[in-house]
Amino acid sequence: MADAAIGTAHSTLINEGESFTSIELKINFFRPTWRDKLMAHTRPIQSGKTITVYHCEITNTEGNFSRL
Repeated sequence: MADAAIGTAHSTLINEGESFTSIELKINFFRPTWRDKLMAHTRPIQSGKTITVYHCEITNTEGNFSRL
């Protein structure tokens, strides 16, 4: 889910005809989720010519989260 959220966010920043791929993910899992709705909040924290670094928080309906 984090990779999809980051990819969606990044696709809004690139020009038509450009492409991108994930090169690394670091994930901290704080709690499991089996039957809950999740929401991802993503933002770029560093944007370069070839690599952009994102921060993504995935929260459940109670506001508890895992961080990427």
